[in-house]
Formats: sequence, C-alpha cells, structure tokens
Amino acid sequence: MLTLSAIQEAILAQAATQPTYLVDINWGGGIQRWSTRGDHTVGGIAYTGGQIGVRGASNWRTASIALVPTAAHTGTLSAGDWIGATCVVSLYPIKFHPQIIEAGYVEASYGYLGTETGATITLIDGVLSAGEYSGNGPITLSVRHWATVGRWAPRTRLSPPICNHLPAPGTTFTWAGEVYVLEAREGGRA
Repeated sequence: MLTLSAIQEAILAQAATQPTYLVDINWGGGIQRWSTRGDHTVGGIAYTGGQIGVRGASNWRTASIALVPTAAHTGTLSAGDWIGATCVVSLYPIKFHPQIIEAGYVEASYGYLGTETGATITLIDGVLSAGEYSGNGPITLSVRHWATVGRWAPRTRLSPPICNHLPAPGTTFTWAGEVYVLEAREGGRA
C-alpha cells in the first residue's frame, strides 16, 4: 500500500490542487525529462515544462499522455523506434505560497513567497505501447504498466460473451432468502 508523508498528505488534501506530473520517457534517441507545469529541478534532475500533459489514466495500469507536436516529435513518432520504450509518470506534490499584498488580500499574479514540495510519487512505471497523431491537436501516447505487458485477452473464446460479466469466485449474493457463495470448479465436468 502506498504511504504518503505528512507534507504529501497536506498538499494533496487541499480543496483545489493543480497536480504536477513528471515524465521520464525514452523518446527521440534518449531519456527526456518533462514536467506538466513549468521547469523543475527534483533531486538534482532538471525537468523541462511545456512539452507534455497527462491526459488520463485507468487505475494507473495504463495512462494517456499528450505531447506537443513539434517537427522533431512527429518525426520520432513516424520512426516507430519508441514502441516498447520506457516511460515513468510521477506526481510531484508542490504547494505555492502566493505573495500577500495587503493584510487579508492575496494576489497570485504578483509572484510567490515560496513553495513546499514533497518527494515524488511514482504513478506508473511502464512502456510506450501506442501512439497516434491526426495532424490536428497533440500527439497521444499510450503507456502500459510493465507488469501488464503481454497479458492480453485470450484469442480463443471459451464461452459466450455474456460470461465476461459473471461475478468472480467468492462473490456472495442472496436469492429467495438464502445466501449463496460462488466457487470455482476444479477439473472437468460435473
């Protein structure tokens, strides 16, 4: 189970947070380090902002990231040598303290007194599995957690499609006043 430090919990528990994601990606012939919100130096490693955005994730087993479609990025996408390359997406807990102009009045556009940061939290450590670019909008890259790579759905259907929605063994349910527990049957037919 993931354990957060006190500062990480405080930053993430705010009513409104703007998450900063750090992405270490093997792209364009080497490791690129990008941030979703400006330039950052974390643990002596520089992350460049303005190149990438994290668009969504599915339980952090898969993630979708958006990349600015520069000529270099579209050329790398077309080459296809990035398929299977490593990609790590981390959350960087950061809290900005806005400068106070007058007592009781805070104006964020006048700068910041400082920031608080916590240690990065690795959200997905995976590989690039797919990419697309329609010529309009960002380049979209798909990241799969390394533990799920190669664990695709079976090619041979063993039962009708309705069986894909059956509850797992161990599920309990009540029917006609009696409690039933589903069990997996071992071996052959009954």
